[in-house]
Amino acid sequence: MEGPSGISARPVEAVGTSEHGSYVKQGVYAGYPPANFGATATLTLTDCILIGNFAGFHGGGIANGGTATLTNCTLSGNSARAGGGGIANGGIDNSATLTLRSTIVANSPAGGDCVMYVDSTITDNGHNLIEDATNLCGLTNGVNGNIVGVDPLLSPLAANGGPTQTHALCTGAGVPDASCTGKSPAIDAVPTAACVDAQGDSLTTDQRGYGRPQGPACDIGAYESGAQPATVCAGDCSGNQAVDIDEIIILVNIALGSAAPATCPSGIPPGASVDVGLIIQAVNNAQRGCTEV
Repeated sequence: MEGPSGISARPVEAVGTSEHGSYVKQGVYAGYPPANFGATATLTLTDCILIGNFAGFHGGGIANGGTATLTNCTLSGNSARAGGGGIANGGIDNSATLTLRSTIVANSPAGGDCVMYVDSTITDNGHNLIEDATNLCGLTNGVNGNIVGVDPLLSPLAANGGPTQTHALCTGAGVPDASCTGKSPAIDAVPTAACVDAQGDSLTTDQRGYGRPQGPACDIGAYESGAQPATVCAGDCSGNQAVDIDEIIILVNIALGSAAPATCPSGIPPGASVDVGLIIQAVNNAQRGCTEV
């Protein structure tokens, strides 16, 4: 594989990997795509985006040579010289199995959106959106709720809440970005009964941790249109609607730079900085209960 600089490197291997709410962009993984090699290699991604990655051979977004399962992921702007700009399934001297559910693969500058090679198979769990009508991993428009050959109408990458940037779905002309020409076909395209993860459990949040669904059905991809952040109790790192002294110490350590924000996953409001003000809120919540947000 090659990064944008043309320097060859061994790609990232994912063996027995499961990720939820992931963000992979050029520059992360040194610009190389996630790779899943070997008959026993497994990769499970849920509510993730993979964007702007490049491969000198194939599999710009994902090169799968094992078993890969994608649920409500968005792959956009990935490219590869030899094929599979978004996803290359197989083609690494062994068979490969790809499972897609409620996933967007689009806007691949080179290599096509989704390419299957000899001895590779796909399990179509439905409600996927593949923009490329030629390189579509064997999916058929209109079958299992799949949408093929249609622009998903993604707005540019932006800070739309949550810990990472996301591609918001266009909701109309010029909304939420001037580049939007209409409403995304991904909106409300997944029946609630089909809005589940790889284990069949209800998928209740998007990549940002915001609630699904927001309309009569879930949206395809990592982003749920119209979703708003849940109320966050400052300092409630464990999410049990109470704040204790250990959680306040965690916030202090985050403010000092000796702990990562991920050590308090439920107690930091979206977009907030861990500073003196937030720590004071947490202290008040410890004394009065979770009222300060």
